[in-house]
Amino acid sequence: MARTVAIIVGSIRKESINLKLAKALVKLAPNDFDCDFIRIDDLPVYNQDLDQSPPEAVSRTKSQIAAAKALLFVTPEHNRSLPTALKNVLDWVSRPYGKNLWAGKPAGIAGASIGAIGTAVAQAH
Repeated sequence: MARTVAIIVGSIRKESINLKLAKALVKLAPNDFDCDFIRIDDLPVYNQDLDQSPPEAVSRTKSQIAAAKALLFVTPEHNRSLPTALKNVLDWVSRPYGKNLWAGKPAGIAGASIGAIGTAVAQAH
């Protein structure tokens, strides 16, 4: 039985080195892992008014996260913090209050950068 790992790449750039890193990590995963890349570039900006009737892209993303047994975040660092797209998906999937779909799932964080400190600050964030 495959174990589904949701892969969330914090960069939405087509040639992102973090996307390349995520793809390389998937190749190293055990055969019984089913790695599911989560699309985040089409999510609208989080709006609490939409919690009860979220857009289709949000519903799709929440379903994928709910089905995952584990999470892998692969992210760059933008201005010593998380990229906007990653913060946005974190907000959508953790809401509404009491329905945090991230909760209880084992997670890992990785990142690549050409900068001197890499993605350490984003990962600590």
